[in-house]
Amino acid sequence: MSFAQIKSIAGFIGLLHVMLLFTYPVHAQVHDCTLATAENRLNDAVVILTWTNPHNRCILVSPGTTITWNGDFTSHPLRGGVSPQTDNSNPISAAQAAGGSVVLNTVGDYPYFCNIHNGTMNGVIYVRATLPGSFSKSNPANNATNQSNSPTLSWAGSSNAASYEYCIDTSVNSSCNASWISTGTQTSVNLGSLASGVTHQWQVRAVNSNGTTLANSNTWWQFTTTPALPAGFSKTSPADLATSQSTSPSLNWATSAGSDSYEYCIDTSVNSSCNATWISTGVNANASLVGLVNGTTYQWQSRAVNAAGNTEANSGTWWQFTTIPLPPGAFGKSSPANSATDQSTAATLMWSSSNGASSYEYCMDTSDNNSCDASWTSNGVNTSAAPKDLVVLTTYYWQVRAINSGGTTLADSNTWWHFTTSAVAEIVHIDGFESVTP
Repeated sequence: MSFAQIKSIAGFIGLLHVMLLFTYPVHAQVHDCTLATAENRLNDAVVILTWTNPHNRCILVSPGTTITWNGDFTSHPLRGGVSPQTDNSNPISAAQAAGGSVVLNTVGDYPYFCNIHNGTMNGVIYVRATLPGSFSKSNPANNATNQSNSPTLSWAGSSNAASYEYCIDTSVNSSCNASWISTGTQTSVNLGSLASGVTHQWQVRAVNSNGTTLANSNTWWQFTTTPALPAGFSKTSPADLATSQSTSPSLNWATSAGSDSYEYCIDTSVNSSCNATWISTGVNANASLVGLVNGTTYQWQSRAVNAAGNTEANSGTWWQFTTIPLPPGAFGKSSPANSATDQSTAATLMWSSSNGASSYEYCMDTSDNNSCDASWTSNGVNTSAAPKDLVVLTTYYWQVRAINSGGTTLADSNTWWHFTTSAVAEIVHIDGFESVTP
């Protein structure tokens, strides 16, 4: 290879080295500067540098910052580029002619030097867009439930934020399907009435002239509002004011839309208020009771429950029912006496009263079998009866039973009595005439 060829190749390599060296942005160390060691002046709109020998400054600024060098430009000509090569595309190259000032609007690395003292007077201006700093949402917590329908969204502050915007919607797809709404510099916002029982997603972004930063590294949060109260519903049985109900009844009611569970209360105060305890039935719309007291009036109510509260059945109207009474109390027959003989064919059957009885029935026949082979005859509330057509010299067997809705009670612990009529017919005087009872 000839000397001329070698010289040509060497020149090309040198030119390539220079081209690579002055390509922007500069990432390697230049003029003893790196981005990591640069002086942070991101929040300064104007940066003033003293232009004397020696000089070495590495400055980090935001786009739009005005850089001013104060000094003697005759003794120290200011050039843009990597020493000793002037780069006229570098805006700093025009700073000396502009009185030593330049506005750097574009992100990049801008080296400069003194054209005479390039070894001791140089530096780099790093221009970087300053986004708002990372920050987090705080309330409502992510995945929170049973939140107010008028919640307050709040978040931590973000460094370098000029303002904040929030977005809330019900799509839950980590994207704003509504509108970003500014809160100015406030880090919270009170929302109006949200839909009940609905899951909402929300996000906040910090804003400045360089862009936005979304909270929680762009992770959207969600919360669910408190549901509406359970829908109105009604009790079904026992019917209101029902009587003669079992002492082991089943309380029943219709279902309520939106309920998570049901509770009931039953007591004997009859004052439209629970004087006992509300008892949960889970999701069941009924309750089976045992051990109620006979002949007692109970009030009862059921209510549907969810996270929002409860709704009482029948718009809060309590119902009542009365249990079946105890069977009538024990009592006894009195006349004719048991085993009596020579009784009139116009005999009157008599017995004592039975506590709790609502009526009486009697039976009389001629069969000695402790059973009614005739018919039970109602006697209303009367405790005596005058059977007709008794026959002389005949033995009659008789019994009485007291009745109420709780059952029946037979006189004398179900012991039947008997009596025998006399041999002489009874003469009954009716309106001046004589009637002979055989």
